[in-house]
Amino acid sequence: MTSKYMVMILSLVMLASVATAANSVVLLIDNSGSMDDSIGGGQTKMDAAKAAANNFLNGVSSSDEVALIVFHDCNDIVVEQGFTRGSFSSMKSKINALDPDGGTPISCAIKEAAEYAYGSASNSNKAIILLTDGQETCTSCWGGPDDAALEAHTQYGVNVIHVVGFDISPGSSTEQQLQQVASSGGGNYYPADDANQLNQALTQAYTDVNGGGCCCTSMFVILGGIGMVGLRFFF
Repeated sequence: MTSKYMVMILSLVMLASVATAANSVVLLIDNSGSMDDSIGGGQTKMDAAKAAANNFLNGVSSSDEVALIVFHDCNDIVVEQGFTRGSFSSMKSKINALDPDGGTPISCAIKEAAEYAYGSASNSNKAIILLTDGQETCTSCWGGPDDAALEAHTQYGVNVIHVVGFDISPGSSTEQQLQQVASSGGGNYYPADDANQLNQALTQAYTDVNGGGCCCTSMFVILGGIGMVGLRFFF
């Protein structure tokens, strides 16, 4: 095999490796009053959200960093913990201490998350995962939720904004708004009706930050004097 073809194959492998680049993920959690609503079995929405967020952190790659931002009310959006990698025990403690109250400032929370990621992320691949049970109830930032998502995606280098909608009526105006947020942010919308689905949705949202291994590209290179070599990449 000539050096020319070796270079070609190595270049393709390097392109495929982009899909596994390290990520900077902002976990953006809704701590508004409605998250205290019961979902049955003696559990509230926030109880389910805490369990799902803890499970999510258990599955984070060692190369990725995660920041926790929580919106407690219209004018109370807090970076509870900055970008962290490796051990998330402190972040888990802060999640487990959340006590729902207040409104739902989705657009301002996205703005806060985007600005924080833009200034503090260590990795070029930046993502926001929003977990919420409602639509905007506060004065909008950047024109509204979907406009804020578009601004974050196009102007602040956020690659994707995935939205996990918890206990939201299918086809409702709330779901439509959250779907538009995800679309404007270059991400996906994941509906969850119960604690088990919430756990799965949050895990899937994180997996899909890298494309989730759902897509595959097959490349065939004709090597003179050798034949055809098939290269199959997942990303």
